[in-house]
Amino acid sequence: MPMPRRLHFGGHQIDVLETLDQWYGPDYRYIKARGTDGGLYILRFDEAQAEWELTMFKDAQAQVRKDRA
Repeated sequence: MPMPRRLHFGGHQIDVLETLDQWYGPDYRYIKARGTDGGLYILRFDEAQAEWELTMFKDAQAQVRKDRA
């Protein structure tokens, strides 16, 4: 399965700028990616279902606010 190039959720479309990391298990694959919105995403590919799902999202603006506090 190729890496996702675009994410769709909550009525939004985010392009994947880069894949930062990936790791594998017996029937799944995870990737950590950065989107055009600056957010970090961890996606899980379920091989049995042939589907990607979002497992973690970190908003870029939240990190900026944290760094300023």
